[in-house]
Amino acid sequence: MSDKIEKLVQIQSFEGDGKLTLVNGYDETGFTLNHQKIDGPVLLFPRDYTSWSPLNAAEPSADEWLALLGDYKPPLILFGTGGAPTSPYPKLRAALSAAGFALEVLSTASACRTWNVLISEKRDVAGFFLPVGR
Repeated sequence: MSDKIEKLVQIQSFEGDGKLTLVNGYDETGFTLNHQKIDGPVLLFPRDYTSWSPLNAAEPSADEWLALLGDYKPPLILFGTGGAPTSPYPKLRAALSAAGFALEVLSTASACRTWNVLISEKRDVAGFFLPVGR
């Protein structure tokens, strides 16, 4: 066996102010973001987050989402649907695609893990996440 030990996982340190939005936990009522508990759905940005009250969680509106994003135009939007996705949300996907966004629909558990990986890679992304109890 070699004296050289290879690293299987490398923890990346972040430059800058360190205010990346990380998901520390989630449950049926909300999320823990940057060690702060937030009740209900959340809209995530790489360096910010806000509570979000969907007009219709079962049939999300691209117009609503685009208004909430404002001038922020990430190439990718993650949608954490609570439990396992029951639909690929074709209307939402088509409308967001026409506006220049890619949509990834995931369970909230998968969306939280994916979010943290993408943010650690300094990717430009937004996330609309419903609590797992929804």
